[in-house]
Amino acid sequence: MATLPFQFPASMRRANSGAPTWPYWPACMSLTACLLLLAGCGSPGLPTPPRPQIPEAIADLSAQQAGSAVLLTFSMPKTTTNGPALARAPDVEIYRQVEPLAGPPVMPVTLLRTIDGKLVHSYVEQGTFRFRDELQVADFARYSDARLIYVARTSLSARHLSAPSNIASMQVFPPTRPVASVSVEVTKSAILLSWSAVTETVTGSPIPVLAGYRVYRAEIAPDSVTSANAHPGQAALIVPFSLLGLTRDTPYSDSTFEFGHAYFYALRTLAEYPEALVESDDSPWAVVAPRDTFPPAAPQGLEAVAQPAAAQIPARVELSWSINPEPDIAGYNIYRAIYGADSSGAAMIRLNPTLLPTPVFRDITAQPGGHYIYQVTAVSRAGVESAPGRTVSVAMPQGGGEKK
Repeated sequence: MATLPFQFPASMRRANSGAPTWPYWPACMSLTACLLLLAGCGSPGLPTPPRPQIPEAIADLSAQQAGSAVLLTFSMPKTTTNGPALARAPDVEIYRQVEPLAGPPVMPVTLLRTIDGKLVHSYVEQGTFRFRDELQVADFARYSDARLIYVARTSLSARHLSAPSNIASMQVFPPTRPVASVSVEVTKSAILLSWSAVTETVTGSPIPVLAGYRVYRAEIAPDSVTSANAHPGQAALIVPFSLLGLTRDTPYSDSTFEFGHAYFYALRTLAEYPEALVESDDSPWAVVAPRDTFPPAAPQGLEAVAQPAAAQIPARVELSWSINPEPDIAGYNIYRAIYGADSSGAAMIRLNPTLLPTPVFRDITAQPGGHYIYQVTAVSRAGVESAPGRTVSVAMPQGGGEKK
């Protein structure tokens, strides 16, 4: 049988032509394009699983003895091993192992503590993670010929831990007992701290060498002193604890304080070993809010000279005195009393309505023929007035003046 050529139905052909009529031509072209597109596509591959978020390894783990504990510090990782930032704070795992002093450190495998990522913020201070491994008194005898080895790891899931951190190792020594109590005395020029000497370590043995006491100070808001005394551990520090000084003796004098501020003080005793210098735990914190209730010294060197009227200047008494040596002098007051046969025992009256910023004053209310006594006081910035300095007397003659 002969094969007939394919033809579109008559309804699809144009007149006098074998081509399909226009309504069907675009549909045919679209179908052709789809077939060509499918023919050009390769077979789809298998889906790629998401890469797990693994934090970068900690690289700056350090360990140092802090009283009866080992303080571990490191920077928290912020990115994953493949680059993106961590979606949240990771969980932290601390590992510890006890090893002999000799030989290279071995990677510890004993898990000491796991810290949930939701709680990590309470261990971070100024961007640094801080963890205290608290030791017992018996540990110092047990570890006397050993060292502690630490490693830290982080994770966002239990199955995908970071690589171990660098290894931190150290030998620990018995610290001294902490100072039992601190007494505080406020003077005009310094805050004096005193305490009883410490003679033993926490194990009851004599201190090998007492290297002295370190004095630390922090600052709190003055209006929080009452609550700080009741709950010192919950006080909000506006200036954190920092080393103020080192002393071998008691008392210690802090001359850098300021009236109107409030402070915490803490002491740590130093024990010197051949291998290390070890601080004790903190003493009880001493809270003090020094107030300036100390009057300045009485002004010295008061002089008064009566001057007669001249030209357009009335009769007057010119007064001057020495500048007070205190750095917190706000100003001076000048007092005057009238004396004479008819005014004996007259009260001193302040002449200046506001504090005098400089040690000079001109009394233009003194009358010719009058007899006067003058005194000067100094006033601190806290508003405390000194005792008056010595008195000077002045007689105002008619047309002239003289000092007595």
